Amino acid sequence: MSEVRLEITFMPDKIGRTKGLLTAMHGDEVVHTDRMDITKDRPRIAFASKLKERCPSVNIEEVQQLMLNEAYRAAQTDNQPQSRPPAELDISRIVRPHLFNVAEASGQLIHLAT
Repeated sequence: MSEVRLEITFMPDKIGRTKGLLTAMHGDEVVHTDRMDITKDRPRIAFASKLKERCPSVNIEEVQQLMLNEAYRAAQTDNQPQSRPPAELDISRIVRPHLFNVAEASGQLIHLAT
């Protein structure tokens, strides 16, 4: 019994996101591709079903495991802490447009209905 070996790859739309393009390849041939949120179960099941239709000899359990591995990898990059801590925001010069108090002046916006 000959099994078709597939390569499953996930390319996120943006770095650190779980939505993107999931592709199943057999050698240099693209067997199936779909845009989805890789962490959602329903799109992965639909992808596996389509893949089984197009390539009946595929081992569906192996494909599902490969997709789960890609989902785990995508979720890990989504939840990784930033490489440097965010800079603290200096609020001493921030003013609200309707009410401001700074050393140079104080003011308040009044809107008159016409």
